[in-house]
Amino acid sequence: MSLRDVLLRELKRARGLGIDQFQIEEMMGFSKSTVSEALKDLEEKGIIKRRTIGGKIKHVWLAEYYPYYDEKLLRIGCLRSTEYVKFVSVAKNYSESKGIDLIVRFYDDAISLMNDLSQGLLEFALAPIFTEIIYSISNRNSIILGAVASGGSGVYKNVNCNCGKILTSESSSMMILAREFAKTRKISEIAIFKDPRRAIKDYESFKAEYIVIWEPYASKIMGEKMASFSDVLDSFPCCGISVSENNRENRTLIEIVRLYKRSRFTAREDVIDIFAKSTSVSPKTAKASLENYIWDIKFYRSDLKKYLEFIGYPPIEEIIEKIYEEV
Repeated sequence: MSLRDVLLRELKRARGLGIDQFQIEEMMGFSKSTVSEALKDLEEKGIIKRRTIGGKIKHVWLAEYYPYYDEKLLRIGCLRSTEYVKFVSVAKNYSESKGIDLIVRFYDDAISLMNDLSQGLLEFALAPIFTEIIYSISNRNSIILGAVASGGSGVYKNVNCNCGKILTSESSSMMILAREFAKTRKISEIAIFKDPRRAIKDYESFKAEYIVIWEPYASKIMGEKMASFSDVLDSFPCCGISVSENNRENRTLIEIVRLYKRSRFTAREDVIDIFAKSTSVSPKTAKASLENYIWDIKFYRSDLKKYLEFIGYPPIEEIIEKIYEEV
């Protein structure tokens, strides 16, 4: 294995912790000059970032996991859902116009996503608004700047199963949808899943009667649609746009959010392809699923207050002030 490959492997393992440059020299058994030359090449290509710590020690990270803000780098974290296609398309257009490198990282759960945001490993987190609110209240180190979209999900019934079990993702808007739907049906069990693809297999294998699922998976799932997101949660957003507390007044990030809110619906073909690959569906299915979202959605402090009341959390003005910023 080449020095370059070893470097990238170890830096990927280290994630936001990074590695001291002298440790790389000692750990890998290469000369100081050889390591320095390899790091310089990777840095010039934008693959790694280096920073001097304490005035002497150089620390190294993969650019993807650099725990500091870099004006030439924009990292967006999101779940495996086509709800984020428009935002990423807007961000990609902006990044290309400004000469900024854009990285999109996909997550299987919203908590890991929000943790990376709070650690400075992302500029944007696109996650269920429920998760963003609870996380912001609990940790006080992330700020919600707006909503992504509404709709795009629903409750489906396997007509060949009557076990009363419903599958939903954890700490998410889908869980709220499952809770509200369960009030109208005889539900024996609410089961949590992390991987939607595995959950769909369980549902289609008659291990659950209902599943709460989002796009693009909803576009290809078998069964009868019992309720849509909008039927149960009205005009509340499904997902939100968050930044870390340190980036609350970051002009670049605020400008991107404002562009997103002002722009008409746009979906770049290359972005659709990225999301199709991440969700294991065809580009055609991913593109078709975009029609099931409500993109022109407003979300102000007053709406956040209503949402807090809806989920059963006291709508205290001081809390709203700390977790939400209108831009």
